[in-house]
Order: sequence, then structure tokens, then C-alpha cells
Amino acid sequence: MLELLSHVGSAEAVRAAVQSGANAVYVGFGEFCTRGKAQGYTEEEFAAAARYCRVRGCKLYFTLDTLVNDDELEAAVALAVKAAKYGADAIVLQDPGLVSILRKVLPDMPLHGSVRMDIHSLAGVNAAAEMGLSRVILAPELSRHEIAHIAAASPIELGVHAHGGLCVCHAGQCYMSALVNGSSDNRGQCAQPCLLDYSLGGRMDDHPLSMRDNCLVQHLKMIEDIGIRCVLLDGFDKRAEYISMVTGMYAQAMRDGKAPSESELGQLCEIFTRQGFTQGYFSGELGKAMFGVHESGEKGNGRLLFSIRRRYANAEKRRVPIRMRALVHANKPVIFTAKDDLGNSVIVRGDAPVPANGQPLTASALHAQLYKTAGTPYLCTDVESDVHSGLSVPVAEINNLRNQLLAKLSEKRAVPPAQRVSRAPECLSPVTRPEVPELNIQISDLSQLSPELAALSPTRIYIPLELFSDITGELNPFENADCAIVAVLPRIIQSREEASISAMLSACARFGVKEALLGNLGHVLFARKAGLGIRGDFGLNLCNSYALDVATRAGFLSATASFELHIDRIRDMSKSLPLEMLAYGRIPLMITENCIIQNSYGQCNCKNQINHLTDQQGAGFPVLPAFGCRNQIFHAKKLFLADKPVLFRNSGVSAARLLFTTESARECVEVTKSYLGMSDYIPNGITRGAYFRGV
Repeated sequence: MLELLSHVGSAEAVRAAVQSGANAVYVGFGEFCTRGKAQGYTEEEFAAAARYCRVRGCKLYFTLDTLVNDDELEAAVALAVKAAKYGADAIVLQDPGLVSILRKVLPDMPLHGSVRMDIHSLAGVNAAAEMGLSRVILAPELSRHEIAHIAAASPIELGVHAHGGLCVCHAGQCYMSALVNGSSDNRGQCAQPCLLDYSLGGRMDDHPLSMRDNCLVQHLKMIEDIGIRCVLLDGFDKRAEYISMVTGMYAQAMRDGKAPSESELGQLCEIFTRQGFTQGYFSGELGKAMFGVHESGEKGNGRLLFSIRRRYANAEKRRVPIRMRALVHANKPVIFTAKDDLGNSVIVRGDAPVPANGQPLTASALHAQLYKTAGTPYLCTDVESDVHSGLSVPVAEINNLRNQLLAKLSEKRAVPPAQRVSRAPECLSPVTRPEVPELNIQISDLSQLSPELAALSPTRIYIPLELFSDITGELNPFENADCAIVAVLPRIIQSREEASISAMLSACARFGVKEALLGNLGHVLFARKAGLGIRGDFGLNLCNSYALDVATRAGFLSATASFELHIDRIRDMSKSLPLEMLAYGRIPLMITENCIIQNSYGQCNCKNQINHLTDQQGAGFPVLPAFGCRNQIFHAKKLFLADKPVLFRNSGVSAARLLFTTESARECVEVTKSYLGMSDYIPNGITRGAYFRGV
């Protein structure tokens, strides 16, 4: 049976989710869980929520799905240990370094992969399983056919994002808020710049990045049949009434085996804020119909919200089945026992019964009182008793003992299982690095390759995999300059695209390519099958020393530091493999599954010209094509550090990378010269990224 999993952000929302039918809830507390408008839980509130859920047979998962820096690791691990102590049933993670640590520190605790891991292929699921994860939430961008393909061979449990907000960018790959607003989505602080007005071949009041909320309530049977274990209802920053309504609708659909009616969906829209719902990813029908304007505040009349609130506020609809037994013997204490569905058993004793001075107590009268468990978390399904004749026990005493019994059972159910806690592992030994960082160059178009650029002798040239089929003689000067050629794998590779990727990898071998650059752990398999060495790109979101250790153990030749890191944090990382940093270029802000160019123009022209997404301040963000008719949105300004060479030389990195996107061949040469100290060239419109401020 599907697990109905609600992501909630307040104590009231926990009650709303549990009483409305959730099988499990996502809950966070502490400094790493703040997101959007929600403020998360205090430690005491989390402990109370854990007790509340355990008593009612609902699982509680601790969310720690954020990237963590080295100086935060100790606090993050301490929070995870506290969550385990309070009774968390699993911990939800994004950071590979945290996964590595918590596997050792909490060896009995199930670890789940967050949707922010952007797992969009069977290879990605297998990589997650190797890391020690027992469940992952798949990327929302997958169609039902892709999901079925993955589920058919998955070695671990899978979940899907079934309801709630969608980002136009792949989860965990959005850096727009971090680089433009200074608050990182990967750190739980997204400023949601995607909801703003932009011009993209249309009017200024267009919202080309604002998506409707996902809603798969009509497909639950199909989702279960293809092997999915849980469906995630995302409502972390929503009010409890919204949580109750959404959870209740999905719970009823699961019980009844049918989708809600149009009127029921219409009621949900009364407190919905994005012009309806979409099933576009699941159905595979991408396009403009998936987008809608975000309206501020919840809608809905007060009467509807009051009606919803009454359903969960003071109700006990989540009731655990129990069995009771009673012994009423002369000259002996009255004994009541109860046993729940988990085998927990409790007992209470009362005063001895007295001889009846009127109507004696009968078994049926006693049973009638014991069955009265309404308003408690329990449903009495069976009573056995042994009642001697001629005895009397006041009704008030029977009720009091029954209530004591249920309270005692709650106390026992609320006790979390003991968790083993071990010491954190040591980091791997750091590698030596060159005194002067190597200079690597990444291009986006073959026209950027020139003999003049090759003459500057970069250590490596990174070339998108899909460009190799068009190469004629452009690489000859680089081969003569002993420059290593590295193929850059697409950031997103779904199952339907694996065959073409394999063919392209085979084709690029004729150019002497021996290495591949990749930004998703699931893509390691493709490179290994082609016999290529692997280097890690920024999409891996490596933010701490333990994350670098994960890449080292996976056989990476090098890795790229997250460009959301402050330069001092890059410097202080223990580097168990050569570390590269992005030192120049338009930083990739988003990668979209939808072609937003086609949505705006009615046709895709992104391969014929450079398009720009223009904000209200007039900043133009280039939109370039990505493999699979996807789009990449880049920063309006160019990261530039050539005038601060000490910055990356003292950062402990082994290589600096220049990323060329919209530059001409001539500008590529001039920029490279500036980084080699051969020129004072500075491009127009520069940024220092997050290296001086972090996120």
C-alpha cells in the first residue's frame, strides 16, 4: 500500500496531517530546516510531534535536506542524533557528505534521499543505494513511463512528488536565488525569483518561470501499481487547513480507489494559489499549460476554512486498534489489560469489587464501558472478561481505570526505540596540489575553439558531449598543445536518452577522449561503461570535506567546489582529491525540463540565437539550449576573478575553470590571457559570485 507522506511546517499542521490520514510526516527542527515562510520547529515541539505521531501509528521523518558546510557538520550531526533520540523513523538528506557521516554515526537509522538529490534515472537510484540510502524521492520531472522503468529494477524504495509546488528548475540544481538574491534554495532559503515578472519574447508582465502546483491525486492507483512506495504531499509553508484538505483528499482517494470529483477539486482550488493544477510531468505533456501566476496569500472563504479546521482540531480520527481484557474477582483487585497492534501490553489495577447491593456487574455492562474509547487515539475492537457474579464496581471506577489504561498505553507507545550512536568517521587524507592552479577551459560552442586559444596551453578543454559529432579539425591545435580533451555529460539524462548518450560517448572516443565531466552521481555508470575517467562538476553540490570523500571513494579524478561556497570555506576544506573551482563565466542558474523559449515564442529557436530572460531591472539572463530540448538560464553578469589571482591560488584548489557561454572566440582568448597574467582585460558587467559572501 502507498505511504501517504505529508511535508509540514508547524505543530498544528502535524495534527492536521495525521488526523486527515497521513501515514507519515516530514518534520524538521533546528537551524537547518527553515524554508520559505515557515519557521520550523523548536526542539521541544519536534519531540512532542514525535510522541504524538508514535502514539497514533504515524511515522515521522526528520528533514535535514540541505547542503552543509564543514563548520556546520558537527551541529547538523548533533541535530540528527537528537532527532533519532526523540523517535524519528528516518532522516531525509540531500548532502552526500552528511549521508556518509550518518551511516556511521547512526548505523540503525534509515536514510532517505530528498527530491533535491535530483535522481532522474535508474543509474541514479543505484548510486543512491550504494551510498546507503534505503529510499529516494524521484525527480518530479519524470513521466509515468520513466518512473515505471526505474521502479521495475530499483533496489530500494521509491517515492514520487505527488502534490505541491514545482520549481521550473530541476530540484537541487537551482542557483538563481543564491547568486541573485543571496539566499540559497539548497540551503532552504529560496527567495523564489522564478515567481517574478520577466520578459521573454513577450510582455513584461509574463511569468515564464512560474509553474502550477503538481496534483497526481487522479493517478494514485497507477502510481502504486508501477511499484512506488510513497507519495509526497509538499506543504511545508502552508497553513494547517490546506494540509488537512490535501491530505484528506488523497487519503480518501486511496481508500475509495477513485479520484475526487470535480466539486471536491474545486473546493481545494478555493485555497489554492497558482491558477489550478498540472500533471504535465507525469503525463509527459510538457508546455505552457503547466505554468501559472502565483497569487499572494491563500484564498478561500472563512466558512470553508473553519469547516476544515473542525475536522482535525479537536478530533481523534487516527485510531489504533486495541484489545482489552478484564478480571473482576471477589477479594482481588480489578485488573484491566490492553494490547495494541504492535504487541505492546499494559495493565492497571483497581480496588477489589464489593458485594452488589442491587444490580450486580455483568460482563456485557462492563464491555459496554470498555468499548467507549471515542476521543482517544484508540479503537477497541475486542473485549474479553472474567466477571464473578454478585459483585459491584462503580461505573466511574470502570471509566477511570479504562482511561488510566489508555494513558499508560500511550506512554508506552511514545517511547522511541533505542538508537546506537557511533563516532563520526575521519576524513580521508588530503592530496597534494600544484603550487599554481591548472587552468581549464569549458566551451559551449565549437566556434569558441581557435588556434590562438590552444596556443595559451590550457591544461584541459571541456567540450559538451553533444558537440563531438560536429567536430572537424577544431581540436587539432589543442591536441598539438598537449591539452587533454574532456567530454561534458549533459546535466540531465533520463532513461529514454541513455542509448543516445552511450552512442555519443562511443563516438567521442575517436578524438582520444579519456575523461568525462559529470554533475550527477547517477551518470558515473555511463562514463565507466565507455571506459572514461570521471571528474565531478558543480551539479554534485559538494560543499564539505566528507562530500569530497564520497567523490574520492567513487573513483573521481577531481571534483568541482560548489560556487555557493565562500572562498574561505573552499580553502579550509580537507581535499582528498584535486579540487577545481569555477573562476570565470556566466554561472548556470537553472536547468529547465520545459523549453521556456518554445512556451513564449510558440516554437523552439534556442539553437538559432541567444535568447534573454529580462527582469524588471533590465538585467538580461541568457537562455541557452541544453541536451534534450531543455534550457539553461545563466547569470546576467560574468564571474570574474582574474584581477584577484591570489584569491584562487590561496584557496587550495588544484585548478581554476573558465566557463565560456556567449563569448566570441576573440573574447575567449582575451579572458584566458587575463587569467594567465598576460592581459589587463576585464569584461563588462562582472560579478564576484558568492565567493566573498557565501550563502
